[in-house]
Amino acid sequence: MNNIKKAFIKIGFIYFLIPILLLSTYFSAKIYYMNIRNETNLIKTKIIDLKSIINLNLQNKVNLLNTVSDKIKSSDNVNINEILKTTYEFYKADIEYIFFADKSGQLYIYPEISIPKNFNFKDKKWYKYALKEEFSLTNSYADIEKTKIVITISKAVFNENKKLIGVLAFDLKYDNLLKILKTFNLKENENLYIINNDGEVIFNNSNVKKMNDLIKKGLINDFGSIKENGKTFYYAKINNIYLVYQFDDKNIIKKAFIRSISYFLSFLIIIFIILYLLKRYLIKEVISPINALSKIIKDFTLNLNKQKFEGFILPTSNLQEINEISISYSKLLSSVTASITNLKMLNNQLKLMYSTNEKINKTFYNFLSLINQIDNENLNIDEYFKSVLEHLILHIKEAKYGSMSILKDNKWEYIAAVGHDINILKSLNIPVNNFDFSDFYEAVKIITYNEIFEIDKENIDTEIYNSLKKATKKFEYAMLYSSKLEGCLLLISLETPDEKGFSNESKKIFKAYANLAKIFLNKKFEMTKIENIYFKFAEKLASIAEGHDDITGKHIYRVGEISAFIAEKMGYDKNFINKIRKFAPLHDIGKVYIPYEILTKKDKLTDEEWEEMKNHPLYSKKLLSGDDYFKEALNIALYHHENCDGSGYPFGLKCDQIPIEALIVKVADIYDALRDDRPYKKAFSHEKTVQIILKGDNRTMPEHFLPEILKLFEKHNKEINNIWEKINKFGGDINEFKI
Repeated sequence: MNNIKKAFIKIGFIYFLIPILLLSTYFSAKIYYMNIRNETNLIKTKIIDLKSIINLNLQNKVNLLNTVSDKIKSSDNVNINEILKTTYEFYKADIEYIFFADKSGQLYIYPEISIPKNFNFKDKKWYKYALKEEFSLTNSYADIEKTKIVITISKAVFNENKKLIGVLAFDLKYDNLLKILKTFNLKENENLYIINNDGEVIFNNSNVKKMNDLIKKGLINDFGSIKENGKTFYYAKINNIYLVYQFDDKNIIKKAFIRSISYFLSFLIIIFIILYLLKRYLIKEVISPINALSKIIKDFTLNLNKQKFEGFILPTSNLQEINEISISYSKLLSSVTASITNLKMLNNQLKLMYSTNEKINKTFYNFLSLINQIDNENLNIDEYFKSVLEHLILHIKEAKYGSMSILKDNKWEYIAAVGHDINILKSLNIPVNNFDFSDFYEAVKIITYNEIFEIDKENIDTEIYNSLKKATKKFEYAMLYSSKLEGCLLLISLETPDEKGFSNESKKIFKAYANLAKIFLNKKFEMTKIENIYFKFAEKLASIAEGHDDITGKHIYRVGEISAFIAEKMGYDKNFINKIRKFAPLHDIGKVYIPYEILTKKDKLTDEEWEEMKNHPLYSKKLLSGDDYFKEALNIALYHHENCDGSGYPFGLKCDQIPIEALIVKVADIYDALRDDRPYKKAFSHEKTVQIILKGDNRTMPEHFLPEILKLFEKHNKEINNIWEKINKFGGDINEFKI
């Protein structure tokens, strides 16, 4: 027995233990390096993400600097205080102070603060650095007590002759950068710095004021790393500043080493447990029986014949012990075979249960998905009904085709269909009054293909009947559901080519999805009411704003319809086109805050009056801001006087900064203003108006418009004229929102 035991131990050591130990060592080392690499890649990703966010915020502020600089140098008589005030009011969420220091020593600042008499801004870093670089980033305090830290971004302003006008600067709120930093969850011993080219720390999460020279000299590339005193500094260049991220290498190495050692020890423990269990198993189940059998075989070595038993060659003899071993093994094998068969059957049952549960889970998940879409205000009925039908066909095994329609005002309107020709169905003008759906209100009804078309044949004319039959896919049974809603009837039909029809389970699923469609439609009706109330109120305000020079009240409707026409030709979806049509009439709603005597003045406005008139886009914020529903309306009212070349007002934005809805309405507004009689001008003909917009005059230039819109205007100007003439002749009214 001892010889056999030693042989098994030797085999286990040579062929099992040593290779496993080597593999454990290899995989532990691999885990060690993989952990270091993963931690390093995570840090690189962190700094790249942070760079993108800070770069975006910084670029927005640089763009704002450039915009305000352009306004300051646009004229010698520009009102700097007004420019600073307007900019601050619009961007005060990000800016603590905005100030401009001209070359004569005058300092303009908003909001106004008390400045010490001995204050010399020319000694300040924000002033000196701005003269050297395209823009400068420094830090300072926003108060005398030095309790409120700000980051100052500044830029030198030069005139067309490259002569210095002054330096423009913003004090950016320090807390905004702290909020960005918090999202990156810096760990212990990790620090973040923003430094300029002089090594000055502009921003950090510690109290460091200056980076040492060794680190500063190492910042030579746009992205890289520096090692110093066991710490690694990753950095990324953003224009003329650096973002530096510092962490301790020792912590990463220690963490990776501990993890790899823990894996290695786990492997060893598992190996020794396995070896111990294997040893016990071999002694009990193999070595001892073999020795017992060996003793028996030794006693009966002569005249033994081998024979196959249940797939195994077993020793046989007249000895009862050997025969009992063979018989016992045979019984054991039969028992094991039976157990395996039972386990296979059980496994098949489990697979079937799993498949059924998976299908139920998928159905439930898709049902929840449709419920979540009910609150999506931008989802139209066509899309939602199509989605409901697709889910029904997916989860009701018998179903292959289906349709959903709304019956209203004696008109049968198909909304969505699967398997049928929806284009033909939508084109049919089917009268509703002849049909009776009362026998399946809020209930499910099963009906055959022939029964449906017999009813249709009795109630509609031959031409419509033939078109309906042509558009409908042949089926055996249809499952119908109808529901009375506010002013209409919802009808849902699901069809199957299966002669067995629909199961009771399918009917329950069908009714559940039908209820979803009904809830969605009811919600759309309620939203429509609210939207109409919203808009009717705004429409009245727009009429008041335009009443002084739009006696007929047609201007706002013409602008709305022409704007919607242009948006349609640009390829925008129905939802956007509808918003343009509804909100374009509100473009001058801010005029309700302009004094009446300015609005009705027939003579040329004074400079002060003109400046007040130019404020009406800003006044629109008082009426339209704070409500997401009026987001596009606010964009139109606020920016429709901006020009693509930056010569417009109130902000002097250029094309890529102006919302597309404002660019569209701008063309429609100018076209209508030129065509219409006003107290201060006579109406132009369509041809003259087109010439002015495309070629320009002393006020309007082609450069003011988006080139794409200008091309569409030129191509479709005759259609635009037809819209204008129709509304001018017959009047206009903003239609109710349609579902």
